Amino acid sequence: MKYKEALAWLYSLQRFGIKLGLENIRRLIAEMHVDLGGARVIHVAGTNGKGSVCAMIDSICRAKKYRTGLFISPHLVTFRERIRIGGEMISENEVAAGLTNIRKLVADWEPHPTFFEIATVLSLKHFTEAKIDVVILETGLGGRLDATNAVQSNVAVITPGEDCERENWNHQSANAGCFGASASGGRQSHSRSRHRMRSALRVCRTSLRQIANRVARRTSKTQRRNRNRSHSCR
Repeated sequence: MKYKEALAWLYSLQRFGIKLGLENIRRLIAEMHVDLGGARVIHVAGTNGKGSVCAMIDSICRAKKYRTGLFISPHLVTFRERIRIGGEMISENEVAAGLTNIRKLVADWEPHPTFFEIATVLSLKHFTEAKIDVVILETGLGGRLDATNAVQSNVAVITPGEDCERENWNHQSANAGCFGASASGGRQSHSRSRHRMRSALRVCRTSLRQIANRVARRTSKTQRRNRNRSHSCR
């Protein structure tokens, strides 16, 4: 298929709507021979700002000379914006070739994979062939059955919104996209989420205690500065 024909086929899959479950995406990953190797996977979920957070993480990693793969949705102008390697969008030829192979593979599948499942596996296959260091994945609708949860993550990021701020963070949440979203899926307790947060911080070579100490030092400096200003004005 040519690029426009391939996209027309992909968009036609929106008629299948949303199907809950990871069976199809896992089958796609297996049969497309997706293998991210030793790449670190950063999974971004939540309510508001997911795309911005993904873009910032991608920019930070590239500044440190890591080869990045970025998968976000939706796009603004062209479908190719959704899949990037090192900041460069996937080419029209790569989209066409990838979707052609996937179309042949899933022709007789029942249930048929959805638009988002195929877009996800297209990106993962593209990253597999490019030998990526860090993969940044943005969830679709979120939750434990989101297609991006078929990939095991090293770090999970949650971007809260007003609805999340009203959650009771001390009980198990039924919304994995709002609380504790990660590639492992399922409901997560408060203690398990704290463990994941600490693991993420260790990746960044810091700790909760270090952060607390830094905040305390800065607060102390600010208080001393304010007292000195107050004395000088008397």
